[in-house]
Amino acid sequence: MSNPLREKTDREEALRELRQDLRRTEILKAAQEIFETSPYDEVSMAQIADAAGVSRSTLYVYFPNREAIFGGMVEQGQIEFARKFQNAMKKTGDFQERLKTMVSSILDFLSDHHALYEKVISPGFRKKTGGDSSQKVDEITQLSRELLRGVIRSGIEEGALPEHDVLESSWVLETLLHGTVGPRLTDSEFPVDIERASELVCRYFLTAVKQLKSS
Repeated sequence: MSNPLREKTDREEALRELRQDLRRTEILKAAQEIFETSPYDEVSMAQIADAAGVSRSTLYVYFPNREAIFGGMVEQGQIEFARKFQNAMKKTGDFQERLKTMVSSILDFLSDHHALYEKVISPGFRKKTGGDSSQKVDEITQLSRELLRGVIRSGIEEGALPEHDVLESSWVLETLLHGTVGPRLTDSEFPVDIERASELVCRYFLTAVKQLKSS
């Protein structure tokens, strides 16, 4: 037998949690806009609260400090990256098509988040942001490496790539990806044509794999 009072309480609790999630997302979005245009050390909790349209006391209910907010941004990026990659890889096709799809999704993510990416790889980042943010960054890096290696292994299994050291070739591919996005970090006007960049990365990677095989 249903309990109307219990059902009402459950609905109210679900709505409360939804409102909290939405508010947290709004805070992180506002914070990201600030972090993208300001040095990390110059961003204050007061700035973030004003940008998010909440009081400082409300902000502290969701995040105890600036480091926790930055960590939340990195965590959101981790979720977005995994979702974008998984959606991209659902497409069917031969190995080279999957390779290009994978490279495009990674370049697209790094290009969209170039300001955050710049801060993450800058010297002293770990010391400034604390262990939690650094751990989340490490998790994103590890996830991307596992995905890269998985696609490369599938190419070997299908005969599209010769037998070779997957760890070595994944390092080559990772270097090509970061090298492609790198100029964007020092020049915000630097154009990143994802389609063209993906083609070049794949071409250089396939050439490098042939060299790894012959060496």
